[in-house]
Amino acid sequence: MKITKNASGKTKIKISKSEWETIGTKMGWMKKANCNYHQDIYYTITINGQEYDIIVGVRITRIENDGIGPYEFWGAKGYDKGQNYIDDFDIENVKMDSGNPDIDFLPEQKAKIIKILENSPRFNDKVQEEISVDDITQDAQDQAEAYKYDSAKDEYHLRN
Repeated sequence: MKITKNASGKTKIKISKSEWETIGTKMGWMKKANCNYHQDIYYTITINGQEYDIIVGVRITRIENDGIGPYEFWGAKGYDKGQNYIDDFDIENVKMDSGNPDIDFLPEQKAKIIKILENSPRFNDKVQEEISVDDITQDAQDQAEAYKYDSAKDEYHLRN
């Protein structure tokens, strides 16, 4: 992103296609957004009849939107912005929530727990509930609202 001023004193912004696509995806203009957002989730897992309270480090890697955009139905025109939702995430770490940092799972136990969580629809639902897509996309919305589009010049300008 580059901000310049022309001879008349107008402020202009030059933004790359990938930067604009990132903003557009997070605002709902485009279908997919890649992101890099981390959050810890508290979860209870049962292994061999034993319940464990764990802290799962989750990194959101992709957000999608289920909207169809502009449409026309029997002469009525509208726009379906849709809903943003978490499409893909990675489990980065698993820790025992014991209050004692010296007590934790062995590396092979962590790998087993991560594999269980990756295949668990219940954990996927928990991620969708715990992590707000609105919080993730708020910064992108603030950035996008700072610019206006000049269709005559096909340029984006910083709002004054």
